[in-house]
Amino acid sequence: AVRKKMEELVPGLDLKDAVDLKQWYMDCYAGQMADTSSLKGCMNTNPGYAGLTHPCKEEGGKFVPDLKYRYLAEDVPTGMCFNKGLGEILGVPMPMTDK
Repeated sequence: AVRKKMEELVPGLDLKDAVDLKQWYMDCYAGQMADTSSLKGCMNTNPGYAGLTHPCKEEGGKFVPDLKYRYLAEDVPTGMCFNKGLGEILGVPMPMTDK
């Protein structure tokens, strides 16, 4: 929906090579993932991510996610927030991002 709206707003803009995230995984990791039925399946069965965990820190005698870790401190603001903002500017609903 975002690609279509961008092409409508910018004459001559050709985004035919732009794909959604699941398709990007399919293109980049073809044949390497055990479950390609969903984006979650692609990410969870991608051997490139094998063994990765989210770092935790001890706080108050228990372990909690370290929200300053790179994946959240960098990837969320530069990925999800940008995409959500772009959707808002273009008037394109982003229901999966809103979850």
